[in-house]
Amino acid sequence: GLNIIQALTDALGVPAKIVNDAALAGFGEVRAGAGQGPSVVAYITVSTGVGGAPTKAETSARTGGAGAT
Repeated sequence: GLNIIQALTDALGVPAKIVNDAALAGFGEVRAGAGQGPSVVAYITVSTGVGGAPTKAETSARTGGAGAT
């Protein structure tokens, strides 16, 4: 089968990850939005479903949201 992560890494020339959209949105808020400052942020999203990402700032900076705890 196709290894989509490797295919994206090869095509883009940079490491690729596949991460939950709510986790990445929470990461974006911690890095550049309303979540800047606090050490822990709870991001909740409601659209076609309900999602969330409790995120520690130091974890997000290290993992890009993928290791949100």
